[in-house]
Amino acid sequence: MKIERRLSFEAAHRNTSSTATERTRRLHGHSYEVTVAVQGDLHHQFGWVRDFADVKAEAQAVIDRIDHRTLNEIPGITDSTSADVERWLSDELKRNVHGFDSCRVRILGATDWTPLVRLGVDTGAILLFGFPAAHFLPHLPNAHKCRRIHGHSFQVEIESLDPTRLCDEVLRLYPMLDHTFLNDIQNLQNPTSEHLAQWLWEKLMPGRSGLRSITVAETCMSRCIYTGD
Repeated sequence: MKIERRLSFEAAHRNTSSTATERTRRLHGHSYEVTVAVQGDLHHQFGWVRDFADVKAEAQAVIDRIDHRTLNEIPGITDSTSADVERWLSDELKRNVHGFDSCRVRILGATDWTPLVRLGVDTGAILLFGFPAAHFLPHLPNAHKCRRIHGHSFQVEIESLDPTRLCDEVLRLYPMLDHTFLNDIQNLQNPTSEHLAQWLWEKLMPGRSGLRSITVAETCMSRCIYTGD
């Protein structure tokens, strides 16, 4: 019997494979999901293959070595593609997770301009889009993991009374964010989610009174909502 436990990590990288494009060779980042499979017999007393908490603890010790880091700097990782990271993780997890069977790695979030529009409150609408990017937070203590260069699959929601015009305006800004190192952007040298939301607001707000809110999420578990106040 086989059981699976999902974990995640955030990392930056440059794709150095032979199929990489100019866009993907730039320093950027993603949120990654790792599915770890463990195989074994049912425990005669507990009725499980293994305790999921134990699987997580053993796998997390390996994943912590690449979380909030630049993958190209990890010994043993070559071109830092998802397949390469999956190979590296499989080798390391095999040595650290009891009963390890296999692992799968996938990038979370959008990697291209694929906007969605859904109805908002009142008569407005919400534009949703994502972009992969790298950053670090320079004012944190050196020991903080976010002080290291890493990456996210950023998700953005923008509520506006004029979504058609908004979509055109955001598309104009998208290349500045997509597959980039956010700290290099003017006025975004400390690219927290809060500062990124403010930066987007300032770029979109002049003459656009229909803008109502901007939400920026680095992960599926945390986000910032800005209303310009």
